[in-house]
Amino acid sequence: HFSLLRRSSQYDTFGSMSKKRRTKREKILTQNRRESLPQFTYTLDSSLLKKTDKVNTPLVSIKKEEYSYVLKDMRKTLIVTSLLFVLNFGLYFILQNKIISVPFIGF
Repeated sequence: HFSLLRRSSQYDTFGSMSKKRRTKREKILTQNRRESLPQFTYTLDSSLLKKTDKVNTPLVSIKKEEYSYVLKDMRKTLIVTSLLFVLNFGLYFILQNKIISVPFIGF
């Protein structure tokens, strides 16, 4: 059942914390409906499949030169992050010890 006033159905898990449980009759009806549906099975002819001689071949070869930029980028990121951390700590130390007074910052 769906209610436009409550904007939820009886099985809605997001509308409320508790949800109405399905009765045994509803479960049996659902099971009967699923059993009455036709069952489809698919078969694939093995002659249509490609046969390969190579079993464990890598799909893509990765060269070391392709990722040479990663170490450079990591180093730059570490340097910038360290500088920002030192700057942040320095500003905190300066403001905490009232070496520089900034009126709108209350330390």
